[in-house]
Amino acid sequence: MSRLEFPLKDLLRDPTEEPALRRIWERIDGRLPDARRRRRRLAFAALALAAGAATAFAVGLRRDAGPLRFGDGRALAA
Repeated sequence: MSRLEFPLKDLLRDPTEEPALRRIWERIDGRLPDARRRRRRLAFAALALAAGAATAFAVGLRRDAGPLRFGDGRALAA
């Protein structure tokens, strides 16, 4: 076991600087569940919007062929 030298304050120093600490905390904040949840909601909303746009586009392209008919063109009788 080593013996402590006094005063200890001369031996203790902060190995990180303020910009490094700021970067560290920004990365930690970016990994929090709230940030992930927010990104997941945004991705889901974008996906839903894209699906809705694709559906609207497909419905807009679809043309109604009119009433059902036989293969030779005759109308179906009720």
